[in-house]
Amino acid sequence: MLPASFNNFVMYADSILFEGPNFITVADGAFADASDSVLSSLSGYIYVDEYGAIYEIDTENNTATLVYVPATYLDEEGNTRNLTSYTVLDSITDTENNTEYTVTAIASEAFRSAENLTALIFEDASAITSIADYAMANATKLASVTDNKTGNTANTVEDATALFSNDDVSIGYQPFYNTALENASGSGSFKADMDGSQTLTVESDDNEHAYMTIVVSGETWSSDEDSDGGYTLLTGEQLSVTVTAQAPSATDTYVFRVYLSYTDSDYILDANDAGYDLTWGTTEDPNTVYVDFTVSTGTTVSFILTTYYPNVTSDGGGLTIWGEVLTSPSLRHLHRKRAAVFPTM
Repeated sequence: MLPASFNNFVMYADSILFEGPNFITVADGAFADASDSVLSSLSGYIYVDEYGAIYEIDTENNTATLVYVPATYLDEEGNTRNLTSYTVLDSITDTENNTEYTVTAIASEAFRSAENLTALIFEDASAITSIADYAMANATKLASVTDNKTGNTANTVEDATALFSNDDVSIGYQPFYNTALENASGSGSFKADMDGSQTLTVESDDNEHAYMTIVVSGETWSSDEDSDGGYTLLTGEQLSVTVTAQAPSATDTYVFRVYLSYTDSDYILDANDAGYDLTWGTTEDPNTVYVDFTVSTGTTVSFILTTYYPNVTSDGGGLTIWGEVLTSPSLRHLHRKRAAVFPTM
């Protein structure tokens, strides 16, 4: 058993690597100060497999939920290896208790740390009855999902979702967000010929048609195929990002998010004149920041962000911008992510 006092070690750890296979009882608070928010809430009876992936065990219902998949694992010689392919178990057997637990669920953000994962395999996708919001989200290299039971492999979000064929399956919001599957949300960008002004419109996924328009304008904004960001902004050139959002008359409040992903860390993002209440944060990539704001139903808001690479002190760099419209409940898992406050400049 890992007692709550184990957190005294966790708070000083740069990283946490679980070695398995093993069943462990985790006391509340044992990982309270873990840098990964998924691990920080870990407690109860868990199973760690040979790759360090973690399943929470429900001893009353004899089921298990996959809650965490790491980026690396230890091989048989004790060397650290990138986890590029992972197979979700269909069941877990506790030989000491002579009990078998059926894997029926994938928790929210279970794959957020699996940055090296390219292939995800399910021993039996039809056994899965619950896939939480953003379950496989942010496994940015994930390009294929396979069901071993049927032998089917999917490379698009639609086909991957269809693999979960259980009649009672519940699939949450954007389970494949920001992955490498075709049609995955979260990785969109402007056109490569962007110059002077470009408009992007993002709509909500429901039938109420809440939408956000992002208009980018400024000096010469030229494409550079060698830039990770897709575009190059010369030093001293300012780019204005005008955001306009509208929520229809409905019962919910919408949350709008604008992402700005820079190729270099010496950018400046100015929102002093936005004139609107904004929430700032960084993603797991410190050069990718986001702006959150809410729009009450039946209202419209508009504000301007200014961004540039400073003259003389910077060589310039690239920038990619995209957005998403969410309803408030959809953000409950996103806000569990560790997001440092990004101050206005």
